Amino acid sequence: MSDVENQKMNRTLEYYKKCDEYDNAIRVCKGNREYLKKYIIPAEKVEENFKYAKKRNIVLGISVMAGFVVFVLSMMLLDSKSVVTAVAGGVIAFLMCAVVMLMMLSKKIHKLVAEQDKVNAGIKQQMIACDNRVLDLKAEKEQYLVTLESNNLVIIPTKYAKVAEKIAEYIRESKVESVQEAIEQLEIQVRMMRRMRKR
Repeated sequence: MSDVENQKMNRTLEYYKKCDEYDNAIRVCKGNREYLKKYIIPAEKVEENFKYAKKRNIVLGISVMAGFVVFVLSMMLLDSKSVVTAVAGGVIAFLMCAVVMLMMLSKKIHKLVAEQDKVNAGIKQQMIACDNRVLDLKAEKEQYLVTLESNNLVIIPTKYAKVAEKIAEYIRESKVESVQEAIEQLEIQVRMMRRMRKR
């Protein structure tokens, strides 16, 4: 291989390293997207983490106790003929306590869900940004390859960019005399490997 051809080969390999940079950037963007997806938490999970069902049962238990205490106090303060009044007082105490505490609990869980919804929306925006970045990088890479080929800057066709190092190695070790021969040798190797895998 002449010095001119060697320089062109080196330049070709440098160009294709740039393609690897595009591929790596695309991989990073896709990885970031998957990483972000883990932090989207649905409303059901927020409720589960908050232990809403358990806290609601505790509230109902406290309300029953409040109703019972009011009933007992009413029975002690009033004569035994006022059982109906004592029961009514106990029921009212239970209902008031349950309604107030359940409303507070409901307000708290709604606030947490709303906060998580905002976080989820922000994460989804970042995921969309990652998707757009991947599309941009793919388009940039395609444009880069088209420019290389149209300007005849490379001696290894762009469709062989991923195996350009191997092709260069074949030529430098004088196993072949031209790029075309190196490509043919490589394709023969690939076909043989595929046959061996099928066995």
